[in-house]
Amino acid sequence: MIIKFSLTPIIILLLSFAFSIANPTKALSQQRADRTDNLTADEGFAQATSFLLEGLFDQSISSFVSAENEYQKSRNEQQIIACYLGIATCYSLKGDFIKSLEFNEKALSLHKSRIVDDPEGLDLIISNIALCKEAQQMINGNSEIH
Repeated sequence: MIIKFSLTPIIILLLSFAFSIANPTKALSQQRADRTDNLTADEGFAQATSFLLEGLFDQSISSFVSAENEYQKSRNEQQIIACYLGIATCYSLKGDFIKSLEFNEKALSLHKSRIVDDPEGLDLIISNIALCKEAQQMINGNSEIH
């Protein structure tokens, strides 16, 4: 039996949550900087998003990590979560569902411990985790979901 699987639901869920908390209008309207040094957290996030949309996943991951480090300095938990979800999206698109799951779980942990009154965001992260597990199991040929 051939099972058809699409990454589209994973991508949509990951990006929709990341963008819902990350002020996408501002981020996407900024011109992408071709430099990587001395970027503000928001510029780094915008650059990472631009790389992601261009299919430059390794560069996107690097920029999301840099942005996340800057957001850590200001303790901006929502943006840290958005960075984790952006990284998770990149790994999903690269077919590395184990790494994607790792970053979705980091987002879930931070969301549960620091974000209140956002049940929709929590539900989206939980859905992302389930989709990553399902994708990995399909790759492995397993039929059960843990």
